[in-house]
This record gives sequence, structure tokens and C-alpha cells, in this order.
Amino acid sequence: MTTRDEPKLLNFGGVGIVYQVTNDITVKRAFAEDNKGIHKEYRIYDILDSMPYCPNLVRSFYRIPFAHFFAIF
Repeated sequence: MTTRDEPKLLNFGGVGIVYQVTNDITVKRAFAEDNKGIHKEYRIYDILDSMPYCPNLVRSFYRIPFAHFFAIF
């Protein structure tokens, strides 16, 4: 894993901004901590976590109230 001095901006989404934190990890940060859209996404990822693994979907491996983290493949 290689760290970066600053996260690299990758994209703007409907509920937040996506940054590349390391060569292996991205984070999607909500525009606001009380953003309802990101909490809807959390519920979807909770459902996906309860299902069999699908290699075509990126899974969130860590979530905090205003951001979730993904592995880059």
C-alpha cells in the first residue's frame, strides 16, 4: 500500500465526492454529515454485505457517518 500526501479527487457524485486515498483505497465523502442520500447508500451496502460475494460489485469495507471506504481492484 502506498500513501499519498493528499487525496486525489476522482469524481463528484450525487451525494458526495470520491477521492483516491492510497493506490488501493478510495473514499466517498458526503457533502454534509446529515446527508440522507449517503445513508440510503449505506442501507444498500448492508444488503449487499448479507448476500453472496459478486466480483462485479465494489463493496464498502468501512463506513463512518459521513464517508465510506472502498478497495480499488
